[in-house]
Amino acid sequence: IYGPSRDGESKLDFFPGIVDAVAESRMMSKEGGQKLVQHEVWRVSRAILRAAHVLRGDLT
Repeated sequence: IYGPSRDGESKLDFFPGIVDAVAESRMMSKEGGQKLVQHEVWRVSRAILRAAHVLRGDLT
């Protein structure tokens, strides 16, 4: 998953949502930041699993 992040200074061009969550988490409480990053990782993993199911032909 590639794309530009909202943080123009980031050198990473993959998983932009996770990069954005990490950048935003730096301005939050430790617990809030961890929850934000964890949620974004969950969203990406769910999208990857759905794509894998489609590629295997599990979803019609």
